[in-house]
Amino acid sequence: MKKAKPQTDKHQTAAGASYMKYSGLALQIVLTILLLAWGGHYLDVQTGNQKPWFTLIGSVTGLIGSMIYLIQRVSKDK
Repeated sequence: MKKAKPQTDKHQTAAGASYMKYSGLALQIVLTILLLAWGGHYLDVQTGNQKPWFTLIGSVTGLIGSMIYLIQRVSKDK
């Protein structure tokens, strides 16, 4: 006798794949912003800046770059 395969709902499978894709995208965005902000902070400490200009530049660059990537990625999926 063959065992019956459990039936999976296609909607649940697609929803799970979509959830994983977008959660991975969110993690990538957060890590990009944090990495560039940390790099900017490191440069501020190394150069002895009184104001955190490199941290600001790194954070804004990471934010803008991540938003551009997000828009391209979401537009591509449609």
